[in-house]
Amino acid sequence: MWPPPKPKPKRIIAIASSNFSNLKEPARTLHIALLARAATIFRVEQIIIYKESNKPCTPIKTVLEALEAPQYLRKYLVPKSRHLRYIGAAPPLRSPSHLLRDEQSPYREGYILRRIGDKAIVDIGLEKPVQAKVPPGLGPRVTLTQRQGHWQYIDREQIPVYWGYTVTCQQSLKQTLQNHTTPKTLVIATSRKGTPINTLATQLKTKIATAETLLVLFG
Repeated sequence: MWPPPKPKPKRIIAIASSNFSNLKEPARTLHIALLARAATIFRVEQIIIYKESNKPCTPIKTVLEALEAPQYLRKYLVPKSRHLRYIGAAPPLRSPSHLLRDEQSPYREGYILRRIGDKAIVDIGLEKPVQAKVPPGLGPRVTLTQRQGHWQYIDREQIPVYWGYTVTCQQSLKQTLQNHTTPKTLVIATSRKGTPINTLATQLKTKIATAETLLVLFG
């Protein structure tokens, strides 16, 4: 089905900031791009990078966010960075939010060019910018929906289809668990020393069915 529906439960993955630190460029950027591609295929809605071994999360976060941005918005959202020297070699994600100019969709990502009262002129990747009703106080990147021929702001959490991932940084794995778990969160920690997943498949399937959020820890 395209576009794919929003997954239930919400899918989050957490990786260590030390991941890919042993790789040299351009292999490092390409491996991060593969992570972004896998996250998109499996409809991951949030990627958390937790600090480990004093490695900053910025290098991974910068590449992941650049890849997530629709191509027509990168001129606004992706500044020049040494971490993006090889971003041109990364394959496109082609997530549902990465729309071409002639593709039809009731939703589009946009960038506010200027405001006019309670409305804004927004570049959403069409031939010309559009006028849309956008609440005050929002950042320049917004998600719009078209209703009765008019564009207006919509919270991306309300979009019924998978719309890509967001990226956040946490100071530690402990902080990740404190800030991103609730009684309805199922946490799965992975390890090469762990139990083979095929032996837990039935048990996990039952728990996933009742969870609101699925958090998978890597690293």
